[in-house]
Amino acid sequence: MRPNPAWRGDPTFLPDVFRAFGVKFREYPGWKQWGMGDFGRIQGVFWHHTGARGTSAQFIRNNPRLGNALSSQLHTAPDGLQTILGAGIAYHAGKGWGCGYPTNNANLYSIGFEMQHNGTDPWPEQQLESTRRATAAILWFLGKRATVETMTAHWEYSLKAQGKWDPGRGDGVSGHMMDMNIQRRKVNELIDRFNTYGTLDPKKEATPVTNHQANLYKQITTFISGYLGPQIDAIQEIWAQLRGPKGKGWSQLGKNSKGQNLTLVDAVAALRHDVANLSQKIDQIGAR
Repeated sequence: MRPNPAWRGDPTFLPDVFRAFGVKFREYPGWKQWGMGDFGRIQGVFWHHTGARGTSAQFIRNNPRLGNALSSQLHTAPDGLQTILGAGIAYHAGKGWGCGYPTNNANLYSIGFEMQHNGTDPWPEQQLESTRRATAAILWFLGKRATVETMTAHWEYSLKAQGKWDPGRGDGVSGHMMDMNIQRRKVNELIDRFNTYGTLDPKKEATPVTNHQANLYKQITTFISGYLGPQIDAIQEIWAQLRGPKGKGWSQLGKNSKGQNLTLVDAVAALRHDVANLSQKIDQIGAR
C-alpha cells in the first residue's frame, strides 16, 4: 500500500490503512453507504471526546441530538477499538474558525474521532494510542504530517465559537484541554517509524542465549549422550533383533500367510505351533 496525496472522495481506504498501522477496528454494517454527503478533498482529522463515559458507537452513528445524523466517522472505545461508522461527511465540527478550515464549515474536509470519554477522567493509554495510530494511518495515506491544520482538536477550532473544550486533558478538571502538541509529536513519530520500517509492530527478535544457558545446554546434552546414549543404543539393538531390519521382519525366518517376513517373536510362535503338532503326531503313533 502506498500514500495517495491526490485522494478525493469518501475515505473508504480506512480498513486498509488501519490494518497496515496495527489499529484494532471493526466495520459497522453499511458504513460505506452512510453519511451526510460526499467528501471531496480531505484536509485532516478532528479529535473529540464524547462527553460521557458510556457513549456508544450506535449513538454516534445516529445521533438523536442531530436528527439521527452521523456525528463522526469513528468511535473510539476505552479499550482502543475503533468502529468505522460512516464514509460520508459527519456533523462533528460545528461552528468555528481557524486551523486552515473554512469558517463554520470544517465538516466537509475532516474526519472526526469521537473518543468515548468524559474529558476529566484519566485517559486509558490504549484509547489514546489507538487514536494516534489511526490518525497516523490516515495522514500517512494522504501524504500529510500532523500539524494543527491536519490534526485538530475540537477546542482549537470551536472554543471561541461554541465554548468547546474537547478533548479534555483528563486531569479531573472540567474545561482543561488536552495538549495537542504532545499528541501531534507522537503521531509524527508513528508516521516516521512506519516510513522507516513499513510497520509499527516489528517481529520480536529471538532472545540471545547467554553463556550460562549455553553451558547448561552443553552439560545436559553431554549427560544424555554419555549416560543414556549407550542404553538407548542397546534398546534399539534389542528392537532390531526382535523386529528385524527397519521393523520389517527377518527373511531368514520365513514368511507368514500374507507374504511378510517373520519377526523373531512370530518365528518362535510358529515353531512352537509346529512342535506342538509334531508332539501330537508322535503321541498318536505311540498309541497304536
